[in-house]
Amino acid sequence: MPDAIDQERVAEHQRGVCLFGYPFFSEKLLIPGIDPSRFLALIGNDQDGFKALPVMYTHGNQGNSNSKNLRKMIPLPLEETRSGTVSEHASRSRERSNGCADHVYRSNEEENWYVMMDNELADVDDQGWMYSWSFKAKHWKGKYGFVRKRVWVRLPSATPDLIRLGDLGSRHRVEKKATEVTGDSSSEDNWWDATDDLIMLLSQLRNCKLDRERFQFIDGVFHNLSKDDLVKLSTEPILSRVLGTFQFETSKEKFRNELKARISS
Repeated sequence: MPDAIDQERVAEHQRGVCLFGYPFFSEKLLIPGIDPSRFLALIGNDQDGFKALPVMYTHGNQGNSNSKNLRKMIPLPLEETRSGTVSEHASRSRERSNGCADHVYRSNEEENWYVMMDNELADVDDQGWMYSWSFKAKHWKGKYGFVRKRVWVRLPSATPDLIRLGDLGSRHRVEKKATEVTGDSSSEDNWWDATDDLIMLLSQLRNCKLDRERFQFIDGVFHNLSKDDLVKLSTEPILSRVLGTFQFETSKEKFRNELKARISS
C-alpha cells in the first residue's frame, strides 16, 4: 500500500505493571487529565503523518449515528444483526459521520481490525503492545513499564506485517515452548526479571491513594500469578516491602491472610 493512502489506525492505551513476567494492565487504571484516553484515532498516512483525535463510542446502541463517532473507529467487534451482517442503518451512519464519499460499506471480512506487529518505533510483545514508563516517552520497548500502547489498523485485506487478534496467542505459545526446550534463560536473568517486577509492583502500589485501590490491583495480580510466584511474594524481603505500601495495620493483616489463602488453595 502506498504511503500516501489514508489509513484507519487507532492507538490503544493502558496503564499497569509487569509482575513476575505477567503484564497486569487495564484501561481502568488510566489517570484522567494526565493519560490519553483508551482509544485515539490516528487520522492521516505515513507520508504526511498522523493526527490523534479522541474516539467517541457507545456500546450497545446499534446504528448509533453520533457525528463524533469517527465511524466507530475502535478495534472491537462491530454490532451485528442475527444473520451475522452489519446492519444497513449502522453502515449508513458510519459513512455519514466520516463525511467521505469514497468510504463505502464493506463486507465483514474487510471490516476486521488488525494489530500492527511490525512497528518501526519499538519492539512489541506477542500481543502487539509496546511498553514505557510514561506515555510522553520517546523510547518504547517490548516489555516492562508502567504504560503500554499498541496500534490497530483496518485494511481491506491482511498484509504480512499484520496479524489477526484471534491468532496472536499461537505464536507466543510456540516461542515460549522453544525457550523452555533450549533453556536460554539463565538464573541471573531470572533474578534481574524478579527485581524489575518487584520495583514496578511497589511503584504501582505506592501510586494508589487508598488501601482499597491497592486491594483492587492486588486482586488482579493474585488471579494471574502461579502458586510458585505467590510463594515468592510471601518471602522476605519482598513481603515486608509490599506490606510497607499499605496505610493501616488491618490492611496489612488482610493482605497476609489473602496471600496465605491463595497459596494454600
